[in-house]
Amino acid sequence: SFLNFYFNRNEIDDLDWKDWIEENPTKEMKVREAFLLLDKLSLKWTEEQIKEKYLSIKKKLNQEQQSKSIHFHNYRWWVAAASVITIFSFSLYVYLKNNKPIRTAPLSVKLLNNIMPNQAKVYYLSDGSIIRLNSNSRLIIADDFGKIKRDVFLTGEAYFEVAKDATHPFNVHSGEIVTTAIGTAFNVRAFPNEKDVKVSLVEGLVIVKQLRPKKNTKSSVELHQGQQVRLLTQTMELTPIETFKPQIATAWKEEGYIQLEKNTLKDVLDMLQEFYTVKFEVRDNLLLQQSLSGTISRKMALNETLEILAFTNTFKYKIAKDSTILIFK
Repeated sequence: SFLNFYFNRNEIDDLDWKDWIEENPTKEMKVREAFLLLDKLSLKWTEEQIKEKYLSIKKKLNQEQQSKSIHFHNYRWWVAAASVITIFSFSLYVYLKNNKPIRTAPLSVKLLNNIMPNQAKVYYLSDGSIIRLNSNSRLIIADDFGKIKRDVFLTGEAYFEVAKDATHPFNVHSGEIVTTAIGTAFNVRAFPNEKDVKVSLVEGLVIVKQLRPKKNTKSSVELHQGQQVRLLTQTMELTPIETFKPQIATAWKEEGYIQLEKNTLKDVLDMLQEFYTVKFEVRDNLLLQQSLSGTISRKMALNETLEILAFTNTFKYKIAKDSTILIFK
């Protein structure tokens, strides 16, 4: 199942593991470690090899279950770990068979995390790059970052100011896309529960590449200053290149005031949802199309911000028992 998830063999295992990771966020880093190890091995198996190894693992698991009870969540991670071990063993066998020298090194990663509501967190990397991480966001970086390549793995939103290094491109992995830069500044928004992954380029140049594009669809685009592109998670297609306003797209990382210029109420609620780590439920979809202009202070309490928005845009709001905020006429 885990191998099928890694190789994207079928939709059922893919959705199954993504749901499990969402239900067990503390396990995500372990799964990322497994993916990084598999990427390092660069082994692509045939269907026959996958089936053979899967049956071998299944047999061992059945023997384990007969000897003692295993908790479901531990069992699921045991499967992932066993899959990685099996692939590593197979890789070792191939190298030995071909009389090639083997050099192994432990792979470890570090997690940059921001759980603070309504506040960006700044990290300075060893290569001189600066990363601003939004609330409810995390970034995984391998310990060998900068030695061979500069790869990071993002869940959530981050603003990158990449230090120039032509020999080591900077790669941001976010869902099903990879954004590659040499030295530039850009914003990536990739929250798991949203309908798209968005890359917005503030300065310089980046290449956005889709990992598993559909047939007859564009697999990569080149962005220039002031341009952005989105990957629609439902159809897995890149949208045409768009223009954007940096003061809106990157407002979350600034202190003080957010300037709105004819933004829809939906855009504003999306921003507030990340600032204050709350959820909104809108009873009338027509309200979402209302246009807003003006300023919002990052220092105001949520209820103060809602009072101003409700007064100027003629809607009402109510905080439900589960902390969801209802918006209605």
